[in-house]
Amino acid sequence: MLIATAGNGKKSSGSMRLLQRRNMVYAGIVLMLVVVAAGVLAVIPSGMSLAFQSSKSSEPPKISVAPKQTHATSIAAHDAIASQAKLAGDHVSSAASIKRAQAAPTQVPAPAPTQAPAPVQAVPTQAPTPVQAVPTPAPVPTQAPVPTQAPVPTQAPVAYTNVAGNADSSARFSAGQCTSWANIHYHGLSGWWVEWLGNGAEWVGGAASNGWITSSEPNPYGPSIIVLQPYTQGASAYGHVGVVESGVSAASANANGVSVSNMNWNGGVGVISYWTFHPGAGVTFIWHP
Repeated sequence: MLIATAGNGKKSSGSMRLLQRRNMVYAGIVLMLVVVAAGVLAVIPSGMSLAFQSSKSSEPPKISVAPKQTHATSIAAHDAIASQAKLAGDHVSSAASIKRAQAAPTQVPAPAPTQAPAPVQAVPTQAPTPVQAVPTPAPVPTQAPVPTQAPVPTQAPVAYTNVAGNADSSARFSAGQCTSWANIHYHGLSGWWVEWLGNGAEWVGGAASNGWITSSEPNPYGPSIIVLQPYTQGASAYGHVGVVESGVSAASANANGVSVSNMNWNGGVGVISYWTFHPGAGVTFIWHP
């Protein structure tokens, strides 16, 4: 009994091998039939010769058709054997094919490997350009205003009793000038008025002619008047006079200078200021003995 199996229309490697084996079986059967036929043909002439001899000796010759029948029988037997062998071979081949088809695992084509997607190359984000910080310029410190020197209060003149012959000369010099201030302020400190006239540079001669002391150093025991000759230590062409308000030793005067109360020296007419002068050329100190 032949069993039909459904195929997929493709020849597998197992089918090819089955076909080759089937062809080999067919070749073997054909070879066997050829050998059988050769044997049969070899036997037939021998039988014919024996029959011929026996008939020749005992009976009259007869036309025998046995060889033809034997030959036809042999051919029919040959055909029957070939047919049976072919059927057997087909059956064996079909059974072997079915067995191999059942034993052989169904070859499932391996799925094509899925290609991994190409990795997305990360594009590095460009770092933003740092904003260069512009340094804020340090504020320029506001220069502290130079403190205005408080005007030195005018020392109230000491109420001296006028000595005989010491006439009031407060109006003798122009108001607001250095000569007017030196006369009035020295009188307030010592009780003595200046007894002469003239610009500041002329006071050394006036003091000497009126019996006052003139010296290159200030009075170490009390107030005195400093006299600067023209252009000495900043004096004008008329010279300058001011008041040394207390006693100053020669050593201190030479080392540190002498603090002097002035008018119309630093700030204009009528302005009182203090200034430090130094003993030296063009500088004379005068006071009443």
